[in-house]
Amino acid sequence: MYRPYRKSRRGFTLIELLVVIAIIATLIGLLVPAVQKAREAANNAKCKSNLRQVCLAALQCTEANRGTMPPIEGRYPPQNASAPTGPLFFHLLPFVEAQDKYDQGAAGYQFKVPVYTCPSDPTNTSQNLSFSANGPQYYPSDYCANWLVFGSVNRILGPSYAGANKYPDFIQDGTSQTIFFTEKYALCDGVGLPSPPPTSQGGALWGAGPSQSSNYTPMFGFNSANAANGYFQYAVAPNSSTGFQLKPAQGQCDWRWPQSGHTGTINVCMGDASVHAVSSGVALTTWNSAVTPFKLAYPGRSPANVNQTDIVGSDF
Repeated sequence: MYRPYRKSRRGFTLIELLVVIAIIATLIGLLVPAVQKAREAANNAKCKSNLRQVCLAALQCTEANRGTMPPIEGRYPPQNASAPTGPLFFHLLPFVEAQDKYDQGAAGYQFKVPVYTCPSDPTNTSQNLSFSANGPQYYPSDYCANWLVFGSVNRILGPSYAGANKYPDFIQDGTSQTIFFTEKYALCDGVGLPSPPPTSQGGALWGAGPSQSSNYTPMFGFNSANAANGYFQYAVAPNSSTGFQLKPAQGQCDWRWPQSGHTGTINVCMGDASVHAVSSGVALTTWNSAVTPFKLAYPGRSPANVNQTDIVGSDF
């Protein structure tokens, strides 16, 4: 009986299979960095948006209170004896769509505020922290405020500057030339610099103020151990030539400076609510000029020449 011819099917050889696997592995190797880069770009854009919203909230808060800026910590508005007392980021809650947390007072510090969170911070574990074994809970933050803008600076400028700061008169260098907010790791595991002595752990908790724990207060430009310089902190950050840290390695994060989880830059928001990505190559003098809202002496600038120009350099 006639049987039609059937062509046999040939399977993959071992070499062909290995070639296919190698091609797939190569494509994955090319795709993963691209995906990671796209994800970081999205995270960075979200972080910038959040940072700008925080700064706009501070400006709206200031406008609603007749130009009086909210303090790093204290009663606000100060002329109202029945006004609530709390840290800066608490006073901003009604302006970042978090009125419910504001109404709870200190009990609201334990809750997450989405606009206070940067997705690029590897240390924000979304876990509440307390300053003691049975103490109240605080939620992490990824942004910090400039103490020279929102804090009390009468130690340097004299009694006439005591009390609440006024916007924009207090920002003598110009709002577009002064950093109001920047990024900061939620948790710092570092051991500090060789000199001064090693610091304790710290970070940024949006409900914390200096009266609770300055090393967890979301601020920069401040160091309680540096009273000789009027509580200003201009020292160079660890392993850096600037006043901030970029992706600090484990054990190198220092809570006294801002930190960024982005590659090569840190995001800052100026007093006019403009957001800038500041490169790690920025000069320390340029960074300090952007941090100070008025002409002040700092390392590299002679106290005898305090009144020299304090304008942000072209590398900013």
